[in-house]
Amino acid sequence: MNTSPDIFERCEKIKLIVSEMDGVVNKGLSGIGEMNVTLFKQYCLKDFEAINELKKTFIFAFVTADNSINYYAARARNIPLFYNQKDKKQPLVNLMQKYGVGPEEVLYIGTSFSDLENIKMIPFSMCPADAITDVKLQSYFILDTPAGDGVICEVYALLKPEIVRRQTLTI
Repeated sequence: MNTSPDIFERCEKIKLIVSEMDGVVNKGLSGIGEMNVTLFKQYCLKDFEAINELKKTFIFAFVTADNSINYYAARARNIPLFYNQKDKKQPLVNLMQKYGVGPEEVLYIGTSFSDLENIKMIPFSMCPADAITDVKLQSYFILDTPAGDGVICEVYALLKPEIVRRQTLTI
């Protein structure tokens, strides 16, 4: 895992983690029936465990442009999901207003064209190793893990020193 020296300084400011679902906790592939209905998606279950650990220290939420199955996967795990078919920026702005945080207090994880506006708005943005080139060029940090193979687990590992630091402050 490559890290730049100021990544740990940026971690100290984080209050809210927002991630796309498709292409982060799954490979962005789905079975689609002949009526254009999403039949299934395969999620990386260990990422949901990592999210539960992150929620002990940070606020965590998903944004998505595809609500077909993602809503049920997030709801079953008690993870807030914000959906907007055309624009992921508005749900992110709403989340920031709801929790009273600025762009420098947010970590955003995205992977596709629909994430570009959010990645440009949030100075501490990350993407999976197999994100599209435009996202990689705009992201602050490119993770080593490809989509659906433990992206959130890698984010947790990056944030672990900050989690430990915050825990020692509360003792």
